[in-house]
Amino acid sequence: MRIIAVLFINLCALIVFAPALYSQDTEIDLVHPIDLALTDCLDIDSNQSTFGMMGCLQVAEEAWDYELNATYKELMGSLDSAGQESLRRAQRAWLAYRDAEFELNGSVHYENLDGTMYHIFAANREMEIVKQRALELRDYLDALRDFGAEEE
Repeated sequence: MRIIAVLFINLCALIVFAPALYSQDTEIDLVHPIDLALTDCLDIDSNQSTFGMMGCLQVAEEAWDYELNATYKELMGSLDSAGQESLRRAQRAWLAYRDAEFELNGSVHYENLDGTMYHIFAANREMEIVKQRALELRDYLDALRDFGAEEE
């Protein structure tokens, strides 16, 4: 019975501490250059205002949008015609989602909340929406590269 208790405690400790240990080793590898540039921009003293933060977030959103479009083009070139059509449909649906989310985001943060800090929240939300899609497309492209090469 004592052995089971010791094993249980060790297992619990592993479950609790494993994510922290893992993230310490890999956190630096997981930070995208655009996120690093955003952090650097926000760390500049003159960008500690709402205007400065909004500018940093706008530049980051534009960088993610550029990344998204470049990855989309590369992914289109890696797919067969059926895959290309699926990607087109998915991207059109995502664009409709993005536009609707941006509209809702503006309604919540610009029209219904008082204070310029909510403008920062809105800009960050829009940047995160574009970033997420760019990373999703990158995952598809990486899968084709990593696993598609094995089938050849």
